[in-house]
Amino acid sequence: MGKLDELQIRKVRDLISPHNSNPRKLMQAVLQDLLYDPPTVPVGNTEFAIINKDVESIRDLLNSQFKTSVVIFNERYEREKLIGRGRWQIILPKDARQTLKDELLTIVEEEVAGELIADLATFFAAKLAPKLRKFRIFSLDIEDPKEIERRAESSFPAEYRDTIFFWKAGEMKDHVRANLLDYPFQPNSLAFISGIEAYPFYFDGFPLKTHIEFADKVAASLKPGGRAVFFPWLINSEKRNNRETLDEVKKHWSQKGLTIQEKKYSYSDLTNQMGDREISLTMHSPVFNKYRPYMVALTLIKPE
Repeated sequence: MGKLDELQIRKVRDLISPHNSNPRKLMQAVLQDLLYDPPTVPVGNTEFAIINKDVESIRDLLNSQFKTSVVIFNERYEREKLIGRGRWQIILPKDARQTLKDELLTIVEEEVAGELIADLATFFAAKLAPKLRKFRIFSLDIEDPKEIERRAESSFPAEYRDTIFFWKAGEMKDHVRANLLDYPFQPNSLAFISGIEAYPFYFDGFPLKTHIEFADKVAASLKPGGRAVFFPWLINSEKRNNRETLDEVKKHWSQKGLTIQEKKYSYSDLTNQMGDREISLTMHSPVFNKYRPYMVALTLIKPE
């Protein structure tokens, strides 16, 4: 702020400091988006990438976003009077019609506004680069992404379709379209796999050979020390041969040196930790509608 006199410094502070001011919200939205969706750099010729934590790259990104972004995030809470469990924070994007630079130009000249933004970008890049998460999260589904989007648009209430959560999910930036049987992940590439109502639930009718081949791909894709959680550990048809198949899969993993942990959850164990919305959603799941009094979660652990 070397080029600013005392009055201008005070004006800049008054512009940015108020908690609910648009300039502050514009700045916060850019920083929040960086933390939610950190920049990446490609790895080889694959579609996958790693988080870019280079301070200079982040500084340049922030410098650009502070000058061009017109998005602010407003927050509200579902069921305002409820405190704690079941109270959801909803983040709503809104067009502020002006950028942070536009706001600064109301009190300083163009050159000074550019320098202020560069200083802010440098400061926040140094602070946030070490704090960016070190991992990426991928979703996988065999369905056409456009069909997933269409179903979401038709099934989610309008008040949720306007949220930053729905907006970001709809981008499907880290979504992989694939059949689980054509497992797309490379050896030693995943630290954690979450298979909720996926494998083995919908693998009814497949021969043991198919299960074993899939089990080998999962085990290979885990990094040393990595884990995979499958819930529920059952096939959506409680036939004797299905139970025998899953026993063979566990035996196969054990023979390859992986550790298996199983934990039973009763229906009440799970629903007692949920709010009303989660309980309502579970009622659409065949897992919760059909299988009681308990279900099993299986955790697979690859040795270090």
